[in-house]
Amino acid sequence: VPEGNVVMLSFRIFDLEADPLCRYDYVDVYNGHSNMVQKLGRFCGTFRPGALISTSNTMMLEMVSDSETGGRGFLAYFSGGKPHVD
Repeated sequence: VPEGNVVMLSFRIFDLEADPLCRYDYVDVYNGHSNMVQKLGRFCGTFRPGALISTSNTMMLEMVSDSETGGRGFLAYFSGGKPHVD
């Protein structure tokens, strides 16, 4: 999103292989443009995560699958907005 904004991500559909430790099929969400920055979360199964907000204008998603047990996948939307300040 444009500089000076943050990324707001929401999942509308989330259906990946369920595992208590998210070892097989999962989506990692990072607070920046690479997997070397803070991880905002690892998500799997059918529980739809709440909204995720970055601290900068970049966010990265990485999906991993072992190709064994499948789900429908996920549908996510993102938008940019001004950072919230207290």
